[in-house]
Amino acid sequence: MFHAKALSPTEYVRRLTQSDYRRIWLLGTSAAVLSVAVIVYYSHKMYYEQIQHVYTWLELLGITLMPYMISAVVATLTAIGIMTMLPMIRSKQTAYRILLRLKRLSDGDLTVGSRVESDNQHLRDVATELNYAIGTLSGLVAQWKIINRQQWDLLEGIRDEAVSDKSLIILSLVEKMEENWKMIAQIEGRLST
Repeated sequence: MFHAKALSPTEYVRRLTQSDYRRIWLLGTSAAVLSVAVIVYYSHKMYYEQIQHVYTWLELLGITLMPYMISAVVATLTAIGIMTMLPMIRSKQTAYRILLRLKRLSDGDLTVGSRVESDNQHLRDVATELNYAIGTLSGLVAQWKIINRQQWDLLEGIRDEAVSDKSLIILSLVEKMEENWKMIAQIEGRLST
């Protein structure tokens, strides 16, 4: 489970995006090297082998442009790959904010929702539903705490009556209930609403 020291969303994203930027750099460099290799190979091949058999200017134009067209396809595919990766990099910070909020929720903090500013509609929907769930749970826990305090007052009234009537059985049951209420109070102390 994620309970290590939490980084700020900016630091977390910086660390994650370093690897993403390395991938983008590797993808771009590989595309450039591949394009240069294709151009050099075809230029060499065209100059030494195919130029002897070319008779028209149209054939010469096709042979000359072939390596550049292949390089353009490689560059286009690389650009598509990079443009696909960029939105994922921007979504990581939003996802990390939601992760931090879930960690706080698992620690019993029901007070603050997640404010998410993202281009990703799915992440905004997740954050909205998380905020709604936290708000609902916070309201229920607050009601539970009020009822629990009322129950404690009733228990104190029962104990006072049992003391005045000298009923030992009721007093022993009240003491057991008080122990249970102390355990409930410990759980309550972990939940902040």
